Amino acid sequence: MVTAKREFIGNPKVHHSKEELITILENHNVLWQEWETQGFRSIADLLDLLNNHQAALIDFPDKSLQMSIHVAVIIIQFQQTEKKLLELYEERQEEIKTGCILKRNNRGIGETVRNGEYAYYTAVRGLKEGLGFSDPKLLRLSSTVLRSERTDVIPSKKWPGLCASYYRRTFGCFIHPDIYRPEGYREIKNDVRIIFAWRPTEHLIMKEVEPF
Repeated sequence: MVTAKREFIGNPKVHHSKEELITILENHNVLWQEWETQGFRSIADLLDLLNNHQAALIDFPDKSLQMSIHVAVIIIQFQQTEKKLLELYEERQEEIKTGCILKRNNRGIGETVRNGEYAYYTAVRGLKEGLGFSDPKLLRLSSTVLRSERTDVIPSKKWPGLCASYYRRTFGCFIHPDIYRPEGYREIKNDVRIIFAWRPTEHLIMKEVEPF
């Protein structure tokens, strides 16, 4: 396993103006003008992501343009009874303005790593900002990365015309009964309501740490 607190992760500190970003996109034939008109994320959203150093644009020799994004994934489990273990998953996303529902089936929660941030502290921040879990006494978060992987390059669903490669560091977390909500949790992010629900699992995410 990789020692999380010593694993420094970040993206190049490149600051883009809107004009520079438009030039880059148009040089790669990305139809960015269609993003907002078709309900996708805007060029302003992409600019914020890049200038907050949560992603980097990489121009490859074959002229392809890719986003490199580092993410901390936290698998959250709760021991409901002696024989019943639950795991949190992302059930769906709801567009607040349009009411559009996107079905999901992702394990745990994910948080984008900021430039200069250790993945462990990204996980701590994700638990606090996403679910309101701020008391460390009510959490048993793994101090090491349980799994580290890079995804294949995939088309971006948020910004069509771009591709993205994700670097994922996975952590485990057991929660205390005081913060367990049987109905699940909701997070509001960029006009999207993210719904998290519980489902049974037979596999402990961590064997060296006991659930509450």
